[in-house]
Formats: sequence, C-alpha cells, structure tokens
Amino acid sequence: MQMSEVEIGQRLKAARERCGKTPNQIIASVGISVDSYLNLESRKDWFQGVTLNEICALAEAVELTEAELLLGHPNDSTCLISLDHLRDKLIEWLDSSDLTLGAFENRIGWEVKRFVKDTGAACGWNIDRLRAVCEPIGVDWTQVYFCHKEYSKPPLKPMSRGAIMRDVGILWGLTLAGGILVGASGIRRSDPSLFRIVDEVSGVLFCTIGFTIVGCLVGGRRWKHLFTVTIVVWVTSLVNIFFGVTLLHWLFQLEFLLIFMGIGGAVSYVFRR
Repeated sequence: MQMSEVEIGQRLKAARERCGKTPNQIIASVGISVDSYLNLESRKDWFQGVTLNEICALAEAVELTEAELLLGHPNDSTCLISLDHLRDKLIEWLDSSDLTLGAFENRIGWEVKRFVKDTGAACGWNIDRLRAVCEPIGVDWTQVYFCHKEYSKPPLKPMSRGAIMRDVGILWGLTLAGGILVGASGIRRSDPSLFRIVDEVSGVLFCTIGFTIVGCLVGGRRWKHLFTVTIVVWVTSLVNIFFGVTLLHWLFQLEFLLIFMGIGGAVSYVFRR
C-alpha cells in the first residue's frame, strides 16, 4: 500500500492545531527533539526517523489512533494483527519455507531474533523495518496493531456544538418517551381530565431527569451549558405551534424550562460535583 509522508505530516499538523497544542507541548509528551518533530510535520522521516513507539505517542498526543494518523482512517478491528500474531506468522512462514531465522535476517538486512523472543522489541522498529518483516511473509503491515491500546476519544467539551446537540437530543428524547408512555396507557380515552394531569406530571418528571443527566455529563461550566441547552430546546419547541400550541403558551414555556433546568442542574451535583 502506498503511503505518503506528506499526507501523514499534514494530518499530524492538522490534528495538533485542532487540539490547540503547540509543538513544544507535543514533544514534551512524546520525548523527541524539536527538530525531529518539525521534520515530521514538514513531511520527512516518517518511515525511518521515528519508532513505532514514538508514532503511538504522537497519535495519542494529538488524539488520534495510529491508523488515523498514518492512514487517515480507522483500521477494521476484525482485520488487525497483533505483534504476537505477527511473530507466529513469521515462525510459520520460516517453517514452511525451510528458511532459518539467520537466513531471513540476512535477507532483510537486520536482526529480528529479539522480536521472536519478545514481541515488545518491535516498538523500537521504524516503519521500514516493520514492512521488511511483513512483506516477505505476506502480511499487510498497515493491519499490524503495534500500540498497547487504542486511544479513546475524550468526552465532548461543554459548550461545544456536539455536546449541545447531544444534550438537546437527550431532553427531546426523554420528553417524547414520556409522552408516548402516557399516550399508550389508555388514560386519555377513559379519563381526559386525568390524562392532562398525568401528561403534565410526566413532562415535568422526564424534563427534570433530562436536565439532571445533562448536568452529570457536562461537569465543568455546567450552568452556562445548561442555560444554552435550555434556550435551544425552547427555540426548537416552536414547532409545537403546528400541533395546536399557541404562541403565548410557547413563550411561557421558557419560564418552566428554566425552573426544570435549575432543579435538574442542582440535583446533578448529587451525582457529579
């Protein structure tokens, strides 16, 4: 598979800028020199000048997996090959080819004996060395998983567009779920007056629970985030005018939403301070 050092360097720089980090912050966590790091961003030395272990550290520092950094997309987890599996395949290939380990080392030009004894030794290889081992035995080196763990994406930050949309969705989802449950109960047909009461109580309960969940999810900058989510929920609820809600009723809904926000936000401190 052809891989461009130019594209890898561009991805590294773009991911670093997206994280709001400086080159000095990256090298502090990775442990390489400034010149080495700037060479990587300027699209040099990716195949020979950086170890697999350093690639893992770079990817984690800019909040990517090693596959996202090197390939530009996540790897298919069902096709990944561990370093232990790679060693097994190497041994099997040597046996089937009647080739000694020494002869294989002479072919590729460097020693792999340490890797056979301890697969962790591969973390000191560069990409060219990994490819040199994989290609003769028919393994796609881009499918070799050489990092100890995949980077898990951090939670959405408070006030980010994604976090706001997520939390608006939570509130709308819970409110609609409450309405569906009340509607399915059959109270509306048997006692319309009781249905209205139950429907209102359900709305209050599920809305308050929703704000409690949002408060727990968001943690920092809680009240500013909760207020923003409340405004977005209120504005989007304007669609209810098409279902019989009057404009005056819609305007008064903001007051009630703010009350539910206050209660739910306060309760969220019980679960997450």
